[in-house]
Amino acid sequence: MTDLFDAADRADREAARRLLPYLQADMPITRRVLNDAMVAAFGGTDANGRWTQRDSFEVLEHALALHLHSNDRKPSTLEDVPRIIALAGRLPTQTVRSEEQIEWQQFSTPVDIAAVAVLLANVDADDVILEPSAGNGLLVAQIGARAAL
Repeated sequence: MTDLFDAADRADREAARRLLPYLQADMPITRRVLNDAMVAAFGGTDANGRWTQRDSFEVLEHALALHLHSNDRKPSTLEDVPRIIALAGRLPTQTVRSEEQIEWQQFSTPVDIAAVAVLLANVDADDVILEPSAGNGLLVAQIGARAAL
């Protein structure tokens, strides 16, 4: 019998992979595109209880981190930020927060703010990076060469 947590983990990764072509082609990811990726990966809708809107936002952030990590164009100057702002503009707004997120005041770092933070960090290839929040990965996904993470 398949472990349900393993199955959900595989579905999360599959949904994120389905979003990558949109990110790579600079196409918008609408709520419908995101929902379709979730339905295909999870084998059902949120109305069927297969996933939640909150889950879909987590998957979107995972896809975005994968895309940024694989992209050779890491932000290196302020002139790179408009490109990342445009990327953020092609994504649906996150409108659903869990009770835990509200209670703990947890907010994902938007991709454009993460890019500015990366620029300000001015990471060198011999730096050791600590990303203590264990967040969505959008900060470390945009950092280029470094000694360790």
